[in-house]
Amino acid sequence: MKSPQLAAQPLYAVLFDDDPVVRADAVAAMFRSQQSTDALELLLEQIDLELAQPTIEVRTVHENPQPETVCREFLRQFAVALRTRMP
Repeated sequence: MKSPQLAAQPLYAVLFDDDPVVRADAVAAMFRSQQSTDALELLLEQIDLELAQPTIEVRTVHENPQPETVCREFLRQFAVALRTRMP
C-alpha cells in the first residue's frame, strides 16, 4: 500500500534548511543509524512509489517551506544516499 506520508518522513529533518538537498547524505546516515533495515527498505519503497507517481505535495506533510521540486529532489538524493549505506 502506498503511503506518501511515510515517504515524506525524511523531510522533517530538513524542515528549516534553506538548501535541504545538500544534507541528503547526512540525513540518510542519521536514518541508517536509527532504523532497522526492514524499516528503511519500506521507507525506500514508499519514496520510490511517490517519486514515480506523485499523489500529494510532499512538502505539505510537515509544512516544509521549500518548494515542492526541492523537496522531491531531496527525497531522490536521500534515497540514493541511503541505498549506498544499506548492507
